[in-house]
Amino acid sequence: MIGNSAEQAGVFWIASYPRSGNTLIRIALSRILLPAEAQVELDKNFPEYVNGRRIPLGGVEFPTTNGRVLFLKTHWRQPSDAIRSIGAVYLYRHPLDVFLSALNYMFINRKNVPAFAAYFRDEPRPVEELARTGALQSFLDRFVRDFGMMPMRETSGSWVDNVNSWMVRAEHDDILVLNYDNLVSDLAGSMRGILARAGIDVPPERFERGLASTRVATKRNGEFFWRASPDTKREFFSPEQIRKAEEALYPKLKYAHRFPRFGEGL
Repeated sequence: MIGNSAEQAGVFWIASYPRSGNTLIRIALSRILLPAEAQVELDKNFPEYVNGRRIPLGGVEFPTTNGRVLFLKTHWRQPSDAIRSIGAVYLYRHPLDVFLSALNYMFINRKNVPAFAAYFRDEPRPVEELARTGALQSFLDRFVRDFGMMPMRETSGSWVDNVNSWMVRAEHDDILVLNYDNLVSDLAGSMRGILARAGIDVPPERFERGLASTRVATKRNGEFFWRASPDTKREFFSPEQIRKAEEALYPKLKYAHRFPRFGEGL
């Protein structure tokens, strides 16, 4: 059922800093829960909440074991308390993997977003070329200095603020905190956890069919699903570069234990 009624449907948040798995979750929900003809309208079916007190127009209300649920995407640090929430999943990812994926995303979307183009200053170049010419480190230095991607700050806050905000909320609310690495390595288990939290029952065959379709739709493509890897940082940075970035960022995190140091695994 299409609707925009917070009074009738509780909101389940799909929250993350950009480039941390939000789209993967929404595609999986779409492929599992919606008919094929409706799956192409991802942003309409799972619209984005930015900074405000009202939910965005559109969205699909799904029946649950206790009413109806509306899934909303958000990169905002905290949703308004005026919106009735029934749960959330917060996705987090290693900061250097976020950085690399975000820089690639900004490059491929630079013609549509002036702030993305301006971020490159001189002639925009893809991540691979920046790495080849030795220019990638200067972009990483800016990410660390700004605690995130500056062009994304308006809708997401800094990476540090985003993570801290949702991790603190998870201490008090019913929020599923999910690491990107685990999402990729165990998509089936992750989606079962999200659907269970939302109160949605799905027949096993439909669930498996939806997962298979999701894996095809989100495979590595060099663009939006750029590397489709939970550990892209190892391809572009040395262990010392990774450790230095962690040493600068992790002390700012209130729940740094969720981000083990390089070499310890996630």
